[in-house]
Amino acid sequence: MDNISIEKIWQDDSLFELRIKASNDFVSVTQECYIQYIDLRTICLNALEAVSGEKSEQFYAEFGSKSGNYTPAFSITVIQEDKLGHVLIEMDMEIADNTSRAHRCSFYLRSDLGSIEKFFKNLEAIADNSIDNTAIQLHN
Repeated sequence: MDNISIEKIWQDDSLFELRIKASNDFVSVTQECYIQYIDLRTICLNALEAVSGEKSEQFYAEFGSKSGNYTPAFSITVIQEDKLGHVLIEMDMEIADNTSRAHRCSFYLRSDLGSIEKFFKNLEAIADNSIDNTAIQLHN
């Protein structure tokens, strides 16, 4: 089954270390990244605004920076597939097997707007420390 899980590994006052696992029938990728609290919060709020309401729109979020000399980064693009609420999620994840950050893996996951909305609400709750869980999944 197509799925994304995000686990909070570590945090200080303003920085999170996250472990991301994403998989479909063809591939399973795991990576870790660092992200500032304010950036994570902004991503969650923008995602919720984009996928809620009558007119859902495409949403793109980059966790970390894909360029420069930084830690691994990944992105999520949510694309409305049809008027029934089905979405394609394009994952673009970095494979940290070299120092030049040259290897990436891009693939689609299938989901729905309700699952995406719940996922980003739960991610926001993890960022705010308002739930006891340190890990969330797109599909349970």
